[in-house]
Amino acid sequence: MQTLFSVALLLLSAAVATATNTYPVVLVHGFAGWGRDELLGFKYWGGIQGDLQAELEAQGYTVYTASIGPFSSNWDRACELYAQIKGGVTDYGAAHSANHDHSRYGKNYTGLYPEWGEENADGSIKKIHLVGHSMGGQTIRMMAQMLEKGTTGPPVGTSGSTISTPNQGTTLADGFSEIGDTIKDLLVSVINVVGIFGDSVDLIYDAQLDQWGITAKQDDETLQEYLDRVFSSSIFDSGFKDVSIWSLSVAGAKEESTWVETLSDIYYYSYQGHLQKISYPNILTMLLPLDVLSIFLGSRYAPDTMGLSTDWQPNDGAVNTISMSQDYVGDLVEFDGSSEIGKWNEMTQLTGLDHGRHAALPGPRHLRGPHGAALQSAGGLGLLSPPRNGQLDGHRQAEQRHLDTEHCDGQHPDPGDLEALCESPINTYAENYCATMLNSTLVNDTIATANATVEAATNTSINTDVSSTRRLRG
Repeated sequence: MQTLFSVALLLLSAAVATATNTYPVVLVHGFAGWGRDELLGFKYWGGIQGDLQAELEAQGYTVYTASIGPFSSNWDRACELYAQIKGGVTDYGAAHSANHDHSRYGKNYTGLYPEWGEENADGSIKKIHLVGHSMGGQTIRMMAQMLEKGTTGPPVGTSGSTISTPNQGTTLADGFSEIGDTIKDLLVSVINVVGIFGDSVDLIYDAQLDQWGITAKQDDETLQEYLDRVFSSSIFDSGFKDVSIWSLSVAGAKEESTWVETLSDIYYYSYQGHLQKISYPNILTMLLPLDVLSIFLGSRYAPDTMGLSTDWQPNDGAVNTISMSQDYVGDLVEFDGSSEIGKWNEMTQLTGLDHGRHAALPGPRHLRGPHGAALQSAGGLGLLSPPRNGQLDGHRQAEQRHLDTEHCDGQHPDPGDLEALCESPINTYAENYCATMLNSTLVNDTIATANATVEAATNTSINTDVSSTRRLRG
């Protein structure tokens, strides 16, 4: 585990070591995510690599993991996130709840960090650093907007990091009606790949849609049966807006950006990832259930469908890479070691990483990179306490950043890469994942299924280059 975690530590800058305050980090999951006590202990933030929160805490950081509605809209998730951090009953707002015809109040939380927003003895405010993966990044931005512009509440903090976030939406959400069953089955597929056994009635997973009257998973329901019941709700019908699918869509993200601003007093950091230009999946570097989604995403750029250019073609299996950099309204600057407030500071792009690996789901040894860089950014702003286990010299950090960039290049993988990855799996989840990925029969079946599904979904050829890629892959 130390080998796997070393990249994150090496990416922590000297600024972290000299930070003087102790603001905690809050990790916010994305679409279909889960909390620390769900899925038999399989961590969203860590996956087959272990427990990211626990490892960071062992290094001296204060870290909390939020658990909010995995299929809810950004509005509802933002309300839940606030209540969970600060403590108290979730209030979705009188007007919002009435407009969308759901309950105004939700769960009552004890609070991950109830002191948030209180004054220290020196008059400074206790703040937090927010790190969101995928939809979690959208949720962070909306909560910040609601607190700063819409209501009274504690200052959010001075920075927020979005990792593989569809800040401008993802075309995958726009195509939900075409491949909805595939997306619905994604969670079950992921946990089966790592051997959690999704058919078990003992498996805990909460869609957290109580405001809609959708009850929790019953004792005699399998996970598949539960998700079938959840997705049969009318809130997932086409045109419904107070739900994740709308928030994640290109149109939904654009609509939300009409009032969710790039705030002038917050530092924004964006981390991108992509697989290949044409985005035909690489079965040695990509989580198997994301294969078909990657091809589908790569096909949805033609001007006669959504009016999007080919710039929207590259993706990480769930989000178009171009959408990860910034929202529709803020300025984008390339991060050069100096952060600019009120702008999107674009970090180094991680090539060859699929969407799940940014949250440390099944993936390679360098997966801690985005999280370490996020903490590096926070430390540079004085958001974190210094790690207990010493400092990192600048030369070593720069050397490791170069090494990490090389490791992130997954354009031309070799079967040996996967074998090397699986030499020393650290837990049973990793063992099951490696056994699955190394099964050539399953890999070949996945390619065949991906081809058939995409052809049926799009009813068109993806691209001449994709066809060439198919031939090259056999």
